[in-house]
Formats: sequence, C-alpha cells, structure tokens
Amino acid sequence: MILLNCTYLKFYGNLINKYQSDIVICNRYYIFEDEKKYIRYNDKVKDLIMDSEKAIFELNNFRYFDMSAWAKLYDKNLFEDIRFPTGKLSEDYYVMYLLFDKAEKILYHSEPLYYYFQRKGSISKDRKINFDFIEASYQQMLYVEKKYPNLTTCVRAAYASANMTVYDMVLKSKGNCEKKQIRQFQNEVKKNFKYIIGDKEWSFIKKLQAYLFVKSIFVYNLAFKLFRRIKKV
Repeated sequence: MILLNCTYLKFYGNLINKYQSDIVICNRYYIFEDEKKYIRYNDKVKDLIMDSEKAIFELNNFRYFDMSAWAKLYDKNLFEDIRFPTGKLSEDYYVMYLLFDKAEKILYHSEPLYYYFQRKGSISKDRKINFDFIEASYQQMLYVEKKYPNLTTCVRAAYASANMTVYDMVLKSKGNCEKKQIRQFQNEVKKNFKYIIGDKEWSFIKKLQAYLFVKSIFVYNLAFKLFRRIKKV
C-alpha cells in the first residue's frame, strides 16, 4: 500500500518551479505493520540535479531511486510520444529510461515525502516467471548503449542483474523453473559477466553472487536460502 503525504504535490510543484526540472523525484519511507520505518534511499544529499545520462546511470544503480513510476512528478509533455505498455508486468521499466532520456533536467530530493506501507502477504504469490522484467531491461540496454556509450557497462550489468533477479523471484515464490530456462539465465549473465566485474558500483558481494550464479546454480541456491534465513526476508 502506498500512502501519499498531503503536502507532497505542493512541495513537488515548488521544487519544479525552483529548479525548472522536467522530472522531480523524492525519497521514501518504508512503513511496517509494527510501526517501524526506515528511509529507503540516500538522504545525505539535499537536492541532486542531473542530466539524462547521469539520471539513467543512477536509475540502474539504485542509490537514490529506482524504476518505479511513483514517487516522481513529470512534465506532461514528456508523455506526448511515450506510453506505458499494455499487458506487461514491470511496465515502469519499459518507459522510465525513455522519460529520463527525453528530460533535460532531473532532480532528486532526498527528503522522504512518500510513505510506502509494507503489509505482510501483499507481495504477489504468482509463480509465473516475469520475463517482462528481463525484456524491458534488454530493450533499455540496446537503447542506452547506442545513445550513451559511456553507460554500456552500467546497462549491461543491469541486464545481467535482471536475469538473476527474475530467478530469485522464482526461488522466493517456490515456483518451478526448467533446467533449460535456468541455463538461459546463466548464459545471459555469463555473456555480460565482464561488465559486472568492471562495474565499480557493484559490491564484492554482488559480484560474488553473479560468479556463483554462473558457476554453480546448486551452490547459488544454497547461498540464497541461507541469506534469506539470516536476513529473514
């Protein structure tokens, strides 16, 4: 459940006027049923102004924001020739990099104005594999590396990560995944492994995760289950 602060839109409007931004993004609180809350993204900077290339870079590194369409306010002109795809999961992923590419100025405001309520059992139990997430990441990769060659490492590592993320979602939902499909996930990560190693934004743990994913899915599964047990996620 997403709870919207009443002052949110007015505050956004003031930020747009102040910085003349095409997109404004705010930080968010995650609120839990026990009333605990935490700030989701980096709150050490006050207002971070970005051009398209910088914003797409940050979009794929999740330091300040993510692919979700909410917690953002847009100039309506950005949507003149951009639409969310119908019949797709992860529809935000299909359009966010396009909106960022079209915008001249993007602002991240680190004050958490969005309240995102985390309810137990609210995550979908659908055991179908969300291939749309991978497809959207692949489309972004092709588009971005052509227009912004400096972001090739970033978006190729993100595409590899998307394959692992979808497999992780299968494990979390205790769904079934055919061996052929697992090999396909592994192959896509393997093909882009050099970009993972070369991405300075990836932590050692994430790089180790990718290494295990490519080398031994059995060991990866054990490590994944152990991590979830320790973290209780």
